[in-house]
Formats: sequence, structure tokens, C-alpha cells
Amino acid sequence: MQQDRLYESFTVLVTPIEAHLSDKICAMRETHHGRTSTRYHDLADIIQIILTQDFSAQKLQTTLLHETRRRNIQLPEVLASPDPEWERGYEKKAKDFYGLPPNLHSLTASLEFAGTRLNEILSDQRGTGWWNHRSQQWVNEYQAPAAHFKLSNSSLLRIIPAVGTAVALPHD
Repeated sequence: MQQDRLYESFTVLVTPIEAHLSDKICAMRETHHGRTSTRYHDLADIIQIILTQDFSAQKLQTTLLHETRRRNIQLPEVLASPDPEWERGYEKKAKDFYGLPPNLHSLTASLEFAGTRLNEILSDQRGTGWWNHRSQQWVNEYQAPAAHFKLSNSSLLRIIPAVGTAVALPHD
């Protein structure tokens, strides 16, 4: 006789963090009906990913290539403001972006922060390694923290209670 389970099993669908980051980078550059993006929150989301997630340089490049082709846009070589209007629009909304540090409420500071960490991917100067959010630097090998749960041979699940998201991370 099988003991009753406290919890039923369930499936969690996850999007690789590299795909999510690529979507945010490309959405900033995409135009609709000839108008530049006003998705100011995408830059704040990029910063949140940089601050809280580890990700693969190679997978980020692959997903960026996929997203730029799908959207028919050019990948910028540096993270930059898509339009002069962003200076006013971003700064007006920045105080309301959850978790965005106050020192990054200006567009210039946010672009510099994110660009310092991502421009070598965008300019194709880095194709290997891992972004380590704890040390805020690129590293050669990925080491999973103890807070990860193994899902399979190719993915890990990380639950982030403060943000309420789950992300899949590659596992060697």
C-alpha cells in the first residue's frame, strides 16, 4: 500500500534565462508601425537579470541571433538608448520598477551598468563563459549554487521567491 502523498506532482514550464534576456534586449530595439519601443521596463528587467541570474554567454549569443532574425532587426554592438525620448520616459518610470536600485534610475546609469556587462556579448567579443551574478563578472566555468534543484540532465530549476519566477539553467 502506497503512502498518501502530501503534494501532487506538477509540471513547471520554464523559459531559459538567456531567451528571456534576449527577448528584453531585442524588444528595446524593435519598432512597431514606425515607432520606437517605449518598453522602458525592459531595461530594468535586463538589470534585474544581471543582478540575480547566472547565464551562459554562448546560449545568450544563440538566442540573440534567433531573436534578431525572428524580429528582422539588427543587433546593436552596444546597449544604447533606442530613441532620445527614452531619457525622459525611462527616468519618469524608473522609480516604479520593482527592485531597480535608486542609483540606476537614470537612463545613462542603467545603460552603462547593463552595457558594461553585456556589450562584449553584443559586439561578439565573448562567446564562452558564464555570467556570475554573485561576483558580477564573467567566469569560465559554471558552478551551481546549493539553491538549485536538479530537473534533468540538462536543466536546473531555481525558484526565486522575492521575484516569483522560476528559471531553467543548464547543467553540465
